[in-house]
Amino acid sequence: MRLSELSIHRVRALSQVDIKPAAGLNTIVGPNGSGKSSCLESIYMLGLGRSFRSRSVRELITFGENDLLVRGQVVDSQEQSYALGIERSRQHTRIRVNGEDVKAASELARHLPLLLITPESQRLLTDGTRLRRRMLDWALFHVEPQYFPVYQRYKQALRQRNAGLRQAMSLASMSPWDAELEHAAETLHSLRERYVDEVKTVLKGILQSLMGHPLDLVYHPGWKADQPLGEAMSTRYETDCHRGYTSVGPHRADLKFLVGGTAAQNVLSRGESKLFVAAVLLAQTAHVIEQHAAVPVVLIDDMASELDEENRAKLLRVIREVGAQTFLTAVTGDALPEANWDTQKMFHVERGLLHEMV
Repeated sequence: MRLSELSIHRVRALSQVDIKPAAGLNTIVGPNGSGKSSCLESIYMLGLGRSFRSRSVRELITFGENDLLVRGQVVDSQEQSYALGIERSRQHTRIRVNGEDVKAASELARHLPLLLITPESQRLLTDGTRLRRRMLDWALFHVEPQYFPVYQRYKQALRQRNAGLRQAMSLASMSPWDAELEHAAETLHSLRERYVDEVKTVLKGILQSLMGHPLDLVYHPGWKADQPLGEAMSTRYETDCHRGYTSVGPHRADLKFLVGGTAAQNVLSRGESKLFVAAVLLAQTAHVIEQHAAVPVVLIDDMASELDEENRAKLLRVIREVGAQTFLTAVTGDALPEANWDTQKMFHVERGLLHEMV
């Protein structure tokens, strides 16, 4: 997928932006606070229906305005074009695909898959258990058609079981929900485990290009691997009743990153951590592309921070080899090494205006 046109209206400091991005690299430069990140934030909203920086709609809308609007033209690998749009105010959110209203933001994600790398992405290594699960879910959403329906079934059964726990229902009374939960959980676990095995090879190659570190990924399903989930839920029934929620299952799964057998966050510097997390996320993108699924658009905020010139060059080279349309921000173009992409554009943003530099 790639964005061939992008229109942003009333998003933070951006009053009106209309650009035609390059199919390859798009660099957005400008002073701090000028609106560089808001450009990426707007693309993110167009693909997921929400911001990556704030949950407050009021913070997203330009001061003194009532709503925001982001529109884009997306072209897939078959050169078929789709018109996407999202309008948000304090009272409502309206999502449109090809001129038709749709209810679910997942429809945006199907047409505009996105990979986001920000300074906050390093939380994947430290306090990001939920983020790591979300990372797995993102990849499987795009490569396994059955994943999302099974995931929804699991979440529904989990909500019902948790409600039963809070009401102190007997274990026998909850057996129908337990059976549904266990069946969906087995499928989720199988798909996640297979995905981790597949992506390891891709990730090792990218890490070798960037850092040269040995790597291992260890997937924890959310309960003891040598124990059936149904048995684990029964064993923890009394404790879960007291707490009011189910403490075992795929919703408690995690993915550990090891370097030389040691937790990555304990051996890597901040700059190395940024490269490491970028490698993990780019490996996901490369794997999605290898599976002949949609090609994600890559968003990288504050590209130059904590990376020296050599490592910035390495990262850009890997991103180029992945082959996805990329948007990245920097204070100045001088902070970035020569990219040598087939197609690339640079945009300058200041005082709410964005224009292409030639």
